[in-house]
Amino acid sequence: MSELNWQTDEDTDWDETIPTFTDDPTEEPTTPSSPMSGRIWLALTLLTIILLGAGWFTFSRVQNRITANIEAIKADVLASHQLTLEAVSQQDQELMANLISGRDLSWVENQLHLVSTGSFFGRTTFGLSQLETTSTYSVTEFSPNLATVTVVTQIAYEAEHTTMPIQLEHTSIYKQGVDRWLLSPPDPLEDAQNETYQGEYIQARYPAEEAELTRRLLADMEQTLQDVCNRFVDLMCSPNTFQIQLSFSPDPAALWAANNPQITSELLLPSPHLLGLPATEQDYWGLYQAYATYINPDFLDMTLREDWVNKNLSIVAVTTNKDGHALTDRP
Repeated sequence: MSELNWQTDEDTDWDETIPTFTDDPTEEPTTPSSPMSGRIWLALTLLTIILLGAGWFTFSRVQNRITANIEAIKADVLASHQLTLEAVSQQDQELMANLISGRDLSWVENQLHLVSTGSFFGRTTFGLSQLETTSTYSVTEFSPNLATVTVVTQIAYEAEHTTMPIQLEHTSIYKQGVDRWLLSPPDPLEDAQNETYQGEYIQARYPAEEAELTRRLLADMEQTLQDVCNRFVDLMCSPNTFQIQLSFSPDPAALWAANNPQITSELLLPSPHLLGLPATEQDYWGLYQAYATYINPDFLDMTLREDWVNKNLSIVAVTTNKDGHALTDRP
């Protein structure tokens, strides 16, 4: 006779059949990490360090090569510039012709003319005497492709009626030639424009890229004329009858044209960048006096010239200092 299982539901062991839950029902059971995964992370870390080190080493070598290349270019350019200075000091057109780019024949002609007349750095027409001191020069800029290099030369001058020397900076552009770096014309500006100045006594046109310095020069010239006219009321320099018209040009032709000025309605002047840029306040006043020296009675209104000449007064007769804008009459 078979045995009957009299076990009821109450006798069932529910601990074995009812699942248990943790406090966070979304928590998944964790799998213990294996030693293999730790080795993988260590290998990846070491590989990353190795790659970074290799990249930095390669970058450093490239940078060192670029630096060495720039230094070699700089040495070659300065060697060419030294030859240029020798040609200028000796007024040697033949040597100079071998040192300049021939891509702009008009520019070449102007440069050779400046060399032969001593006007490449010479500014005697503007009352500046070049001092017998060693010129200093340095490379100041490279083009992104290293094909164009800018050299700035500082030339010492002494202005008329002063004993204080000044320095003006002259910019030279060099481009890579077949076997040497060649003195070259600057690249033309795509949007080159002129601005105008309208004062009581002076009207002027000038390159927009040289506006800040040129406008300061014009304002100081205007003030000088104002002071002179106020002191000498019989000069008949009313703004209604007396106007000086100036045109500042970056064309090198304006430099040698200054040696043979023409009496016209508008006086052509080399722009400050062409004449020489000041580095200090003292240099600025030297540059100001250079322009003032050049603007003389021959270029004033013809009806006023006799009065100005008889009184030995003109802009050339007036110098200005940076402190008090004091007037000094030329004897």
